[in-house]
Amino acid sequence: YEYFVRKYKKGIQEKEMELEHSLIDFSIANGLDIAAGLIRSRDGKTFVKLPEEFNGKVEYRYFAVYDFLDGEDKYTWIDPYLTDEEFANFAGTLATFHNASRHFDPRGRERVEPKILEFIKILPQIFKDFSKTDINNKFHSFYLNNLDDILASIARVQIPEEDAAKMPYNPVHCDYHPGNVKFRDGKVVGIFDFDWAKIDHRLFDVCFSIVYSCCAWEDLPDGSTDGDIRLDKVKVYLKGYQDKLKELGGLEPLNETEKKYFPTMIEATNNYLINWCLSTYYSDTEGYNAYEYLAYLTHQVKMMKWINEHRDELAEVAASV
Repeated sequence: YEYFVRKYKKGIQEKEMELEHSLIDFSIANGLDIAAGLIRSRDGKTFVKLPEEFNGKVEYRYFAVYDFLDGEDKYTWIDPYLTDEEFANFAGTLATFHNASRHFDPRGRERVEPKILEFIKILPQIFKDFSKTDINNKFHSFYLNNLDDILASIARVQIPEEDAAKMPYNPVHCDYHPGNVKFRDGKVVGIFDFDWAKIDHRLFDVCFSIVYSCCAWEDLPDGSTDGDIRLDKVKVYLKGYQDKLKELGGLEPLNETEKKYFPTMIEATNNYLINWCLSTYYSDTEGYNAYEYLAYLTHQVKMMKWINEHRDELAEVAASV
């Protein structure tokens, strides 16, 4: 037998793992048959806490054991060049997860993070605090040079409450990129890495995945360059998502309000990734490489500018599906 043993990152809270694991169990029971199931310990728990020594001090770390998923690891989050068939199936798999999990009750177990439209409101202060960090390198200089544009991008994320109320909440994967699935013959045959999962607008999950996967990280034959969103792939993705939900007949496909605010949520999710890059780098608990994270930040800043220049095209694609 083969299993996957996961050591969780420092700082994870038990209620976050309980949310993740109960969501996986619920989704598998309701139609997501390609997710990795959890192996329980002798006392029935889905995770264990074990001590390890670090710098002379004992710390406790969490571990879980999953079924091992067959299939091919074809892509990473910085190499998202799926075929059109794979894109459609990749999007359909997210739709299958959303449909399978739609009646999930978190029972008070939530990730320690605000929902996206609330999170966006607190980002300006977080980003201004990062700017005061006492670091002198190319990463920090690039960030300072682009801070005003980043804050302007955050300010453009405006969705009235009455419209946000028309955008369904659902369990969301919140890290759905091509590196978190396995493929075989153009089809997704495995999905994993639910540790960022939470309850949020399902449009956020769709847009987050598109920002991750329908982009260029280099000059491509179709004329795309680093940071560009590939509109033809977005259309394939959205059609695959909508078609799968129509086929399943449970959760409704994206509605007209969600389509209307598609460009806005794309911008919000890009800001979410900018925050991931900044908060991860500036935490510096693992000695992160400044040049590696500068590449990530540069990519997202280029995308930020592309989104602002192509809002109309994004809106047209969303309206067409």
